[in-house]
Amino acid sequence: MMNSIFLIGRLVYAVELSHTQNGTVFLRNVVAVERNYVSSAGERKTDFIPIVLWKGTAEFVGRNFRKGDMIALRGTLQINEYTDQEGNQKTSPQVVVSEISFCGSKKSSGSAESKEKPRGKETPPTEMPVEDLSLFNDDDLPF
Repeated sequence: MMNSIFLIGRLVYAVELSHTQNGTVFLRNVVAVERNYVSSAGERKTDFIPIVLWKGTAEFVGRNFRKGDMIALRGTLQINEYTDQEGNQKTSPQVVVSEISFCGSKKSSGSAESKEKPRGKETPPTEMPVEDLSLFNDDDLPF
């Protein structure tokens, strides 16, 4: 079986490190990834993909990346199941990042690249789902 995802996109939120109850560093964010095609109306859609980084990888991103920076990453897809406050069963996909790489600098507002192609509606999620951090145990980490 294989579960491997490669993404290149821009960080949607400010980079903020968090800690589990046991003190393990992690970082949650969302990567905006443009689709590879332009619609017949000339619009390019963007997908907003939740990511989580752990330990040294999270600390590296915390030191070197900011909101809007382009990032290349490799990881695995996880589908978490949880019960919301109303008792409904929900699923939450996220990419657990194992490797990251610099991929470019933040676009300047007047750059030729930003004027190059028309864009569709790009509405990032208004908030990231925050799960109960008591569920995190250092023994459960994938590495």
